[in-house]
Amino acid sequence: MTSGNPFKVLLLFAIPMILSVTLQQLYNLADNFIAGHFISNLNSFEAVGIVYPVTVVFLDIAVGFGVGVGVVCARFFGAKDFVNVKKTATTGLISMLVLAIVTTIVGLAIMYPLLNSMIDTSNGNGCFNEAFSYMMIYVGGVIFLFLYNYAMYLFQSFGNSKTPLYFLIFSTILNVILDLLFVCLCHMDSAGLALGTVISEAIAAILSIVVLFKSINKLEPNKEKLFDRELLKSIISLATPSILQGCFISVGGVLITKILTDFGGNSVAGGYSAAYKICYMAINIFTVACNALSNFVSQNIGASRYERIMQGYKATVILCGIICVVAMLIILPFRQFWVELFLSKDAKGDIDVIINSGKLFMLCVVPFFVLMVVKIPLDGILKGSADMLGFSLGTSVDLVVRVISALVLGKIFGYEGVFFAWPIGWAIGMFISIGMFFSGRWKRKCDYPKKLIKEN
Repeated sequence: MTSGNPFKVLLLFAIPMILSVTLQQLYNLADNFIAGHFISNLNSFEAVGIVYPVTVVFLDIAVGFGVGVGVVCARFFGAKDFVNVKKTATTGLISMLVLAIVTTIVGLAIMYPLLNSMIDTSNGNGCFNEAFSYMMIYVGGVIFLFLYNYAMYLFQSFGNSKTPLYFLIFSTILNVILDLLFVCLCHMDSAGLALGTVISEAIAAILSIVVLFKSINKLEPNKEKLFDRELLKSIISLATPSILQGCFISVGGVLITKILTDFGGNSVAGGYSAAYKICYMAINIFTVACNALSNFVSQNIGASRYERIMQGYKATVILCGIICVVAMLIILPFRQFWVELFLSKDAKGDIDVIINSGKLFMLCVVPFFVLMVVKIPLDGILKGSADMLGFSLGTSVDLVVRVISALVLGKIFGYEGVFFAWPIGWAIGMFISIGMFFSGRWKRKCDYPKKLIKEN
């Protein structure tokens, strides 16, 4: 990433990452599709949809810590300091395992009261029971989700975004096969979907870790210290804001799901969830562009190629513009198709409410993807230069504004008004990212040369 045309470098690096993150989303999309088409009662479909924001919280913790390890590794890799690359990898792995165990224990402990507060049980406990069984199995296997994302971000820090993609393709196909096996042949409902997800994630994680450390040992064959406290401090300083940022977004999703359930019931929340998953695939691709740029920035800082930072920024603006246009063209004209894709015509439940709420959410949110074209490249520079305060501030405010807006607009307009909380929060976050970028704090964090500051 320290040489060559920045747009071409970032595009070639981002494409496998985009495929990887899309395939990760297909894990949950597959669960929703199979629940809607192969389980006649809509309780399973609504349950898998409602718990989706909760599963994203676990994913965000894993991704946030993986990003922290990856940014530290990328800087050492750019400087060709392979001894510290290896020490960072082993320190990160040990720390990730500890974090995964703690997260699993906490997740299992809070799951019952959390789901009980999110799900409307006025029409029976069917939806709650399906959601609870799904999440207990999912949380029990969350360690594999953590390990895979750790390996993925380490590979990406070396400029290798293809290897984890290959494992994920295999794992995604296996997940669909196992889901169908458990649901159609073993006659399991939500629990079978969760079991298929955990088993396939476990295989992807183990294979990724084995191949990762074979690659690292080729770079640095000598045995190094397994755990370094100073490196852990560097990882935590970068990972904590990323984790908080992701969790703020996901917690916002959980709270909004709760608000929607209160205003419209489980069917409205189920329709919103189906539509949100389609939109979130596009949002995740924007996030990939941010992570690709942050790796680009980090490597070039490590190699003292500061002049390439703004070149990478301009390339990412173009990339995000392309993502925005493509997402709008794919989602907006086919809103009903995307929601109905998850539903069987023979399903029993309030299908019209599910479809209408899903279509409305897409219409309210997708046109505002244009805000991401401005915000994401700025966030990539802030994160890559280790200005994590600037990177996290916009997201934190976004969450608060989004939840407050959802509550206020929901009381005024009903569940339809809740959907407009998303673009309002994004707009506020965008202006904060602009302010943090132009404050110049990120330049001081990475010792940006004064000569280049004057030129830019």
